[in-house]
Amino acid sequence: MIALDTTAIIDLFKGVEDLKRKLTSMREPLCATRMSYVELMFGIDPENKKHLDEERYYDEFFQTIKVFELDADAAKTASRTHWSLKQDGQEIDETDCLIAAILTNQGVKRIITRNKKRFERIPGMNVMEY
Repeated sequence: MIALDTTAIIDLFKGVEDLKRKLTSMREPLCATRMSYVELMFGIDPENKKHLDEERYYDEFFQTIKVFELDADAAKTASRTHWSLKQDGQEIDETDCLIAAILTNQGVKRIITRNKKRFERIPGMNVMEY
């Protein structure tokens, strides 16, 4: 199973061909986290018709893939990862820590993203770019 980071989901909406080709060639089930959905929704301006079209796309897309939810164990894992990275001077965004923790706690070790530098700091994550 391959996880899609928020950037990859946005790029699928935009029709980025490199990403579409890569995913097609991999032929594996896709998944994401509810945290990515939250990030996407914060980018939606409800007064903008184009944004509402984008929101409909995301709603439909999230119904077609496996979506992992945030739970207490993932929250603890994310917090520990955040503090460990911070102590090493490698701090990343807290949402990215949550996304990685949700995935790794579910046994998903591969993520595709444009933010390789962030996710490659997470122990045990295999980060793929497009």
